[in-house]
Amino acid sequence: MTFHEEYLRLKAMHPDAIVLMQIGNYYEAFDEQASTLADVLGGLALPLKDGSHTLMAGFRLNSADRRIKKLTDAGHKVAVYDQVNRGALKPRVLNRIVGP
Repeated sequence: MTFHEEYLRLKAMHPDAIVLMQIGNYYEAFDEQASTLADVLGGLALPLKDGSHTLMAGFRLNSADRRIKKLTDAGHKVAVYDQVNRGALKPRVLNRIVGP
């Protein structure tokens, strides 16, 4: 399963929230939520390098509290999924849902 496919699965469980998915040392969002992240946080939403039109945007884990607050202050609900290391697999579990 690709990161984007996993993201779509998680997003389907939280259609009313921006889903942030931990990938390594970053929280990432895809598609229209990547555009929202870029607009609210002042960054860029860039296309994946796989040739698709899928957008991706994110930020480092160490800035998460500040950036999630900025998203909720702008009226967005946020679902945060963290990686759980178990051998070579890195499943993601819901850490928290934060609302305005």
